[in-house]
Amino acid sequence: MNLESLTGAYKLSRLTVSPKQLLLDPRNPRLITESSQDRRYTPTEIRSPEIQRQVLDLVCRKEHDVKRLIARIRDMGFIGGFHEIIVKDIGKGGPYLVIEGNRRTAALQHLLAHGGGLHPDVRKSIEHVEVKLFIFQNSRLYDEQTVIDVLLGSIHIDGPKEWGALERAHYVHRSYLRVFGEAGSFRYDRDTARKVGSTFKLSGKAVHKNLTICRVYEQLRQAQVGVEPKHYTLVDLATRTRAVAEPYFELNRETCEFSPVGIERFTELMLKEDAPVHNPKLFNAFVKVFAEGTELELKDVIGGERDLDAVCAAIESRRARRLFRDNLEIIKENIKLLYVDDYQGTEAEKDLIRRIHKLVEMRLVPLLRVRDD
Repeated sequence: MNLESLTGAYKLSRLTVSPKQLLLDPRNPRLITESSQDRRYTPTEIRSPEIQRQVLDLVCRKEHDVKRLIARIRDMGFIGGFHEIIVKDIGKGGPYLVIEGNRRTAALQHLLAHGGGLHPDVRKSIEHVEVKLFIFQNSRLYDEQTVIDVLLGSIHIDGPKEWGALERAHYVHRSYLRVFGEAGSFRYDRDTARKVGSTFKLSGKAVHKNLTICRVYEQLRQAQVGVEPKHYTLVDLATRTRAVAEPYFELNRETCEFSPVGIERFTELMLKEDAPVHNPKLFNAFVKVFAEGTELELKDVIGGERDLDAVCAAIESRRARRLFRDNLEIIKENIKLLYVDDYQGTEAEKDLIRRIHKLVEMRLVPLLRVRDD
């Protein structure tokens, strides 16, 4: 993507508006954690009180920390340069759709509606605020939505105001589909990944990671197995840990998806009630069991028959015994290198070597025959 020509496809113009003229964006990437939430809205739908209430409820969820913004603005007033808002005119001179700054807009609207006792200077700062009006300038190369997507991505993926990891993954996925083409079956394409990555300063590997997380998360959502955004880290670990990604979860790196069996295994292992790997700290222990444990140990861990830590302790004990035997083997081989016929010492010293060899055969060799289990 030629970013130089992209910057010529839009401009940002200063504008002063009342927060009451601002509409929250139902396509705000911060709110989208599954593909079904990402659809087009008409200006009429966006203006509807019902849609605006729904978006407000989503924006004001605890994880988006709007309460902190409300408190800051209540104390300091609205500082335009610090709290930048970018809007798009969806009428003729308003109302304006907020494409950047939905949390700040929600905080401003809350204070205007419930701002009794505000300091006069604070109230004055929020009654009319300066925003930046996004103006699309017809381009042969890019459509308006592409320009907006890249603009927001430059702020929240390659910028100082990062989205959450799952929101970022969905946004990269959306950008990838825009370049790759949404028609037909999905597949990972290195050239497309490089183009998307160059937009957000991500490597092709990072783009692939985001695509995989998004698509596997979507698989889990469609399977209705109780996956939630809080499970992002587990999805991330399962898809990027090569020891289990393909061998156990059957990740297809071309489609960026688990097989149906892989989805069942992930659910059984991480999402069901009393799942053995219910938090990321336990994941490495499971990898150890899968890579070094017996089939029975793996089955017992997955089925909840044995404690994960206890199985890992048994594996470590076997490893320690193997290491001990390996060291004994090294000692045995070194002692065998003491050939009596080559030794130029006294008869007593040669006899000592013979006794050492005999001791090795009687005591050390039997230790080396001890089984692991």
